[in-house]
Amino acid sequence: MITIEELALAQLLGEHSEANILLSQNHNELVLTVVKQGQLYFAHRVRGFNEFLSLPIAEVESALVDGLSLEIQ
Repeated sequence: MITIEELALAQLLGEHSEANILLSQNHNELVLTVVKQGQLYFAHRVRGFNEFLSLPIAEVESALVDGLSLEIQ
């Protein structure tokens, strides 16, 4: 489901020829968004990472990146 927030984000990031990849938190979910040339290409709510959200990024960075890369594939 695409929400108003994702569409507003696409407008905020502007018209760039390179893709912008943003990982944000919406309540207790991570949202992966890809915007290119002002258009929303991809928005995905990533579940299963709630235990990482309350911890400092330095402690969970590698586990978070590994898990997200698998989720994207």
